[in-house]
Amino acid sequence: KLMTIQLRPDICRLCFRDKSSYYYKSEQLCRNCFELRYGKIIIDKRGAEYYGGHKAHLAGGLFTKAEYGSLYLTLKYVLFIHLDKDPSKMWEIKIPLSPIMIERWRIEEESRRKQVAAGGSSLENIGFGAGVIYETGKAHHIIIPYMDENGIPQEPRFGISSFQGRAIREWASQFYDQVVNVKKEKTRTDQEVTTTFRSQTPIGVSIIAQPN
Repeated sequence: KLMTIQLRPDICRLCFRDKSSYYYKSEQLCRNCFELRYGKIIIDKRGAEYYGGHKAHLAGGLFTKAEYGSLYLTLKYVLFIHLDKDPSKMWEIKIPLSPIMIERWRIEEESRRKQVAAGGSSLENIGFGAGVIYETGKAHHIIIPYMDENGIPQEPRFGISSFQGRAIREWASQFYDQVVNVKKEKTRTDQEVTTTFRSQTPIGVSIIAQPN
């Protein structure tokens, strides 16, 4: 495998067969291996932004408020992968869909920046000027509240560039549908487990509910 990597540095580190297209935890993965591990990709955004909200990952620095990377919605997770030429500086946020608080997720719209359009004229050698401040576009943020594996509430905020709101509308629709599907499936599975347990309990044996 080491020789294969030396001959083909862009090869997938899982199957060692196909060219890698995705990075996660400093791993290079082809699409098939990426989806095998994290679920089929429903929608993605290369060049997405992270604006903080996760207690383990700060955002921004001296010249920017955001961290940049790729955002994926798969059948199982929302993944944000911050890339860097130095693998030791790469990091990611992996959000399982099941613990997402669907009643609290939201989309927020913010102005990207403002510019001043200036114009001038003169009348009898006297100058007049005027300026108009206008917005150059809108930035859309998707906020995803959830409870992490340690029982700590997180609320990461991701930016998705959206021309006339098209991208964010598609993300919102796909995200909502998939989270609802996952929660429905979990409820159905839990009900099946409960039914099976009750059917296997001998008659006359009391089932004592355990405190949470």
